[in-house]
Amino acid sequence: MKLKTLTILAMSAFLIGCGSSSSGDSSEKADTEVQNESTPTEETVTETTTEPAAAIKNIEYIQGIYDISNGEDMVYLSIDETGEINTYDYQGDSVDNGLNCYIKNLATGFNQELNGLTVTNDETAKQFTANGYNWYYGDDANISKVAIGGISAGGMLGINNIRIATSKHLTTNVTLDEIKQSICE
Repeated sequence: MKLKTLTILAMSAFLIGCGSSSSGDSSEKADTEVQNESTPTEETVTETTTEPAAAIKNIEYIQGIYDISNGEDMVYLSIDETGEINTYDYQGDSVDNGLNCYIKNLATGFNQELNGLTVTNDETAKQFTANGYNWYYGDDANISKVAIGGISAGGMLGINNIRIATSKHLTTNVTLDEIKQSICE
């Protein structure tokens, strides 16, 4: 009887000793794993924040709608408040004979190499640049010269299917909001 009691006590002590171990207890690990699944810890929490794009210094010097029309073909170059460049071809003119709407970034139209790009500002050189095309400004905050490669102009400059212009070609005849409201569908 004493042997039976000693055997039961020894086994109980062994089981209690295994159960109270804090470093290798499988029930604690299971609790921890379940807790990690239901309650994220600092390591598993990822916060997604979108930082606003850094504002381009002096963007107001270049921002606007430029009339880069060619004769009767009405075409506008837009540089918005973020510096993004887009070209809008008016379809209701005598060249296109279409609807009273604009096609944005026409695949076969002007400025295919610029459309959708964003200008950068080099304050030292006093120029905005996109894909090797340059708009130069002076102390008067106006775009006074444009350049493509080694060729520059003080008005509008067109080479192949690229057309860029100085502040002389800014227009108030149409706004970007008006154009966006009249996109062809």
